[in-house]
Amino acid sequence: MTMVKTEMRAFCNDYAEKLEPFSSTLSSALGRMPQQHATPLLDQWRLRLQEVCHRAETLSDKIGQQHAFLLIFGPLKSGKSTLMNAISGAYVSEVSSLPAYPALVYVRHGEERAFRATTYAGDKIEFESSQAMADKVSHGHEELAQRILEVERNGEAFDPQRHFPEAIRRMDVETPAEALAESGSVLVDTPGLYTRMRFGYDVMTRDFRDTASCAIFVVKSDNLFFEKVFEEFNELLGHFSRIFLVVNIDGSKRDLSADGSLEPSLESREPQAIVEAFQSLAMSAPLREAYEKGNLNVYPIDLLESASRRLKSQAGVEQGEDAEVPQNEGFSRFLNDLTEYLNSSDYHREFIYDTLRVG
Repeated sequence: MTMVKTEMRAFCNDYAEKLEPFSSTLSSALGRMPQQHATPLLDQWRLRLQEVCHRAETLSDKIGQQHAFLLIFGPLKSGKSTLMNAISGAYVSEVSSLPAYPALVYVRHGEERAFRATTYAGDKIEFESSQAMADKVSHGHEELAQRILEVERNGEAFDPQRHFPEAIRRMDVETPAEALAESGSVLVDTPGLYTRMRFGYDVMTRDFRDTASCAIFVVKSDNLFFEKVFEEFNELLGHFSRIFLVVNIDGSKRDLSADGSLEPSLESREPQAIVEAFQSLAMSAPLREAYEKGNLNVYPIDLLESASRRLKSQAGVEQGEDAEVPQNEGFSRFLNDLTEYLNSSDYHREFIYDTLRVG
């Protein structure tokens, strides 16, 4: 394993050195181009160059820091932010639970908290606090919605780069999180699926399509058997080399017994039984194929309980003796499998291959 990591570190250092002049030339060329609305042809080329610059910046970030991007998907209120707290071992909900704005939020370790947004035009905005960023996003959401309506009324398909380049494309957050520092991981929070995005799901994930990034899809157990939840999920299967499906269960659920007393529900007692029922009764053919190939793993986890225990552990708070209940076992298994995959020779091979291809 040490040999594999050393090989990847050498590759990243060498590749970053070769990529730097190219990125600098791109930025310089973009800076010399006329501003928007010069001529239709120049506008078209400027937009293309902006996109190339953005992708080059993401690639440079990935290889410069040897980051493993973990993309987190799921419907609104499925538990994505809670999972981010659990993985990072730090309270990041305040910065990841931004309004359902169609932009990605990158959360990584930093010695000091820092907040930055990047627009489609490539401009970067610094914020003093997470609240300042949230206020900007809230205001930007109203502007974006209005601009989309105006463009649609003119019979056009909305393109943020062309129609509203001031719109925020991505948000970057740095916060003390030793677990992320140790793993070299960057959590990428996506807007809740089924929000009224009207654009951008396809565009937003373009930087990660067909790369060594892995996706984590979070769904509440109550929604696990709804076919609509997985309409977008099938699309992810073709774009990510590994997908972890986290079924967010409620370990506090109770069922009514014949004598009127309340007892722990099946979900609380045997969370794996919920997953087995899904696999046998509701799993679609594409999901089953991915599962059988080992590209899809499924984990029943009480995310609220797991995040609570993780944060208490990081803070040195003494905990009870129920650490091995099924709900907590699920998170331990998930974290072990995720770590094992990111440390595997398969992942490092894919990382190098995809980096060369994207470059």
